[in-house]
Amino acid sequence: MIAPKRIDLPTLLPLAAAALVVLAALPGVTQGAAPLYGLLGLFGLLVLLCLLAIRRALRQALAAVEALCAGARPVHSTCLSRLPEVQRLVGHVAGMAGALHSAETENRRLQQTLLQAQEQERNRLGRTLHDDLGQYVAGIRAQAGLFALLADDPQAVRGASQRLDQHCQALQQGFHALVRDLYPVMLDELSLEQAVRQLAAQRSAAGIDCRVGFDARLPEPGRERKLQLHRLLQEALTNVVRHAGARNVRLRVRRRGADLCLSLRDDGHGRPAAGQGVGLRSMSERARGLGGELHYRGRPGRGWTLYLRVPLEEASA
Repeated sequence: MIAPKRIDLPTLLPLAAAALVVLAALPGVTQGAAPLYGLLGLFGLLVLLCLLAIRRALRQALAAVEALCAGARPVHSTCLSRLPEVQRLVGHVAGMAGALHSAETENRRLQQTLLQAQEQERNRLGRTLHDDLGQYVAGIRAQAGLFALLADDPQAVRGASQRLDQHCQALQQGFHALVRDLYPVMLDELSLEQAVRQLAAQRSAAGIDCRVGFDARLPEPGRERKLQLHRLLQEALTNVVRHAGARNVRLRVRRRGADLCLSLRDDGHGRPAAGQGVGLRSMSERARGLGGELHYRGRPGRGWTLYLRVPLEEASA
């Protein structure tokens, strides 16, 4: 047996109003005061019922919105008014609440990622100071102490002096490398193309064949924008060295319309590695900060592909 279809008040009221209009148009119905008063009474009753129905629908919608704002589970659609406008209103509010929750979750995740990145950077600086710079300082002290013992042996003094000079040179190189990582002063003097080629040359010196294609039509970005692009590319190439196991890298920077497009491909294993996710998230955040987007894909046995697209000029506030 088929259950009768339920007709709620918002559906019934327009039908009743239409019936009232048809009834009023019939000849003889409105003749005399009594029928007219009756029609007016029915009309007033219909208006009252309409107002009550609207009030009920608004209260249901308000209750659903308050529940969403309080963090409760969304009210099921069957508990709401059947008015499509109310359904859409609650649906939009639920969508905004879901988007806000997702944004808050993403912010918490990014905060954790930032803390992890800061801790990793502190550990890296600590290892550099202890293992490299600290070692050279200890060697310098040891060689300096020999001068008092070898004062009567000019040949030994010359040897100790040479070793002392070597330690000082290594210490200076390590210090410059550390400062360059923390603050690339050379960006003030280099163009973006020169900075990109210098990064590629540093990776080539480490045993990775890194080749660059640079579009001469690209305008020179501002210093802050150039710094962020430099950091992003530096992170990408560092990921290649640490995680990809690649021997060849192809880097291309070109202009496409009003955007700068950067693509990087390597011939590594193409599999995600432990610790790689922090670097990728950091690059994605830098890309968003520049008003652009970053896409990457790893294919096992065929390497990683990274694609960056950012506006050439910073958007106006």
